Amino acid sequence: MSVALDSSVWIEVWKRPQARELVDATVAELGGDGTRLVVPAPVVFETQRWLIRNVEDERVIDGLAALVDEHEQVPIDASIARLAALTSVTTGLAHADATILAAARSRHVPLLTFDRDFDGIPDVTLLPR
Repeated sequence: MSVALDSSVWIEVWKRPQARELVDATVAELGGDGTRLVVPAPVVFETQRWLIRNVEDERVIDGLAALVDEHEQVPIDASIARLAALTSVTTGLAHADATILAAARSRHVPLLTFDRDFDGIPDVTLLPR
């Protein structure tokens, strides 16, 4: 089984490498394999935006972006967009978060996040900071 990582997880691990231990342990607890992660398209956008804003060395940006790119990418099509709209209405999540969760649900995998906006939502594991 795979696990989807929210952009907050990627960014937290890049900012605080010690967070990786918690993330790896939680992925394993969820039955996931850290070498087979699911990456919804908005996560690619959000992590790339964070890298461009916060990292000056283009080689580091490219290297970290490549870590995201090596996993299963979930493009956003009309089916996921409709599921995201329903997810937004039923959970109160904003566009990007609802789309990320809809993409994870479309692959039948749990979403792992540090983002408190997901608190209490089914199929989501919220990590403590």
